[in-house]
Amino acid sequence: MINLRPNSLNIRPETGQRTMRVTPLNLTTLEEMSPRIIDNESRITIRQSVDLRNENHQKSKMTKKYLSIVFAMCYCLFIVVLSLILFIGDTVLEIHPIAEYYCIILLIIGLLYFTFLFIRVRRHILKIQKIAKQKEDRRFEFERRLSEQTFEALKTGQPLNDNFINLPDYSDIETENHNYCFLTGRHGEFFYIKIGAAWFGLGLIIHSALILCYQVLFLISKDPGVLKCSSIATLLLEILLPIYAIFVLFFVFKYCNLIINEFQSLARFGLMHNIGTAISFWIYTIVRETTDAIYIKQSKKETYNQLFGPQMANNRINDDEEEGYPILLCPGPDVLNTIFKNFSPYLYPFVIEFCILMAGIFYMMWSNISKCPRKEDEVREPLIYGSEQFFEFHDLIPTHHTHEQGLGGAISFSDQLRNRSAHEIHNQQNNVIYLDCQGANRGVFAAMLLLVGTVVSIILLFIAVSEEKYQDMGLAINSVYEIVVLTIMLITTLFAYTQTSKLDIVHHKVSYLDDVLLFIAVPAFMSYTIFTLIPAIKNKSFLVMIAVLIELTQILVQTPWLIDGLRRCANSVENLRNKPGRALVTFLIGANITLWVFSTFSVKNVPNIDERYEFYGDVIWTILNHLTTPLMMFYRFHSSVCLVDIWKNSYEPNSH
Repeated sequence: MINLRPNSLNIRPETGQRTMRVTPLNLTTLEEMSPRIIDNESRITIRQSVDLRNENHQKSKMTKKYLSIVFAMCYCLFIVVLSLILFIGDTVLEIHPIAEYYCIILLIIGLLYFTFLFIRVRRHILKIQKIAKQKEDRRFEFERRLSEQTFEALKTGQPLNDNFINLPDYSDIETENHNYCFLTGRHGEFFYIKIGAAWFGLGLIIHSALILCYQVLFLISKDPGVLKCSSIATLLLEILLPIYAIFVLFFVFKYCNLIINEFQSLARFGLMHNIGTAISFWIYTIVRETTDAIYIKQSKKETYNQLFGPQMANNRINDDEEEGYPILLCPGPDVLNTIFKNFSPYLYPFVIEFCILMAGIFYMMWSNISKCPRKEDEVREPLIYGSEQFFEFHDLIPTHHTHEQGLGGAISFSDQLRNRSAHEIHNQQNNVIYLDCQGANRGVFAAMLLLVGTVVSIILLFIAVSEEKYQDMGLAINSVYEIVVLTIMLITTLFAYTQTSKLDIVHHKVSYLDDVLLFIAVPAFMSYTIFTLIPAIKNKSFLVMIAVLIELTQILVQTPWLIDGLRRCANSVENLRNKPGRALVTFLIGANITLWVFSTFSVKNVPNIDERYEFYGDVIWTILNHLTTPLMMFYRFHSSVCLVDIWKNSYEPNSH
């Protein structure tokens, strides 16, 4: 291959062509290019003036940044507080449909922001793709001209004049900006989180479809008593909510690793608005489902004592019953009522888990705003400029791309590679998954056995609760199953902790998203344990006591282990070869998924024979159960997400 001399290139005008001639720089040229010499005092004054302007600019910039951060957080808190007031007020004071219209406004604003963001990102990506194509075309043209000139020299037998290369008269290529870039590396994939979000989103859509069916039937009914139960606000809400969920899912699947570097203040408010929206719908779902569950229980009771339980009857016996909790006065057709009653308890946790997951993803995007820095020592791009510019041949030599550390991993710049756009790298990061299953076979086999046992236990539980004489046996089967599985998981977690501690430590920053999502559910386990122990001790239910205590112990051991494992890697040859604890990690993935499945299917059947309803009363325990159970189920799902991350990345060399 023929190399040009790596010096500056001058242009020799020809008809329709640009010619590059290599000439060395001499002292005269350097003197002409040098700045005018000034005295030291003037130089110091100028430098101080520039430094002062830069300092003032940075101060103003930081003031605006922190002001927008604080106000965005206050805005999110305002949304959540107002949601609490409206949703509880709608239930107690019957201020319908103010709460529904409030939810509609939240969804519309959220949709508008994500639509705007999606359009801006697509324009940015198309621009980067266009610039990359122009560069590639010019490289190809340069190489073609060089090959033709080389071939012509060989053909004629004349020496190759490597001082000149004829090029077309190119115009300047637009400069690439850094308005958006993408999180890459270990915490830029989110593959399993996306699958979970899609699954929970499907449950949300089905749940909304059932409620939508009610509203449509109310609207088309000719019975005035049923027609008055219809609500245009609820109808619009149940149409808009699935649309919002689908669009947000689409955006998350494509750009959940997005880092925003333009319109930063708007981005902070927009993402905080959607965080507040997700939390608000979490609250809305809990309030609505709790009200429905109380109505179902209330419809089966005939006395005030049965409603509030024997422990609270003495304090409330003189209260006015009409001031109690409201009931649903608008039942639909019997067939639809049966479907809703049978499936809603399974579906509403999906809505809550979807909201929690979306809030976590939005928070991660919010925390990464402006974390897309520019390269300080940029290697000049191999641009072929117009006739007023010059082109250096050594820029055609590929150079290594650079990374900067950001929250959760390495941040790739918009122009990080010379021959590929950032969108191509982002697509490879999101769509290509490589798996090494070494050391996982035994864990997979054990997890499959546990899953079979879970299916058998669920079937026995369904059969037992359907017959009154077998209900006590059903509770015993449920408790024994939980004790056995949780004990195995606790022992496995302890062994896995000792094994994964042999792995190397990841020294760069990692995402705190997983930590936050794990800790959100820990208070739910603590509350559930305390509220379960009190009636269990009174009734001497030893199996229940043992089960909840082992469960709390297991998650208190598993949570720090997961946080530690997410910060491990395998840089040494010994760890790469032995993969310590990987079979145990594989088993715990299946075990956490199994417990999530078990909780999902037992959430409807166990309450029918639950002693906590008798102790606390239907109202109190229904509220407590709806507050804690979905969070506990989400913990099991997200634990499996973290374990998959450990399984895949902690046994590989640190890739940032």
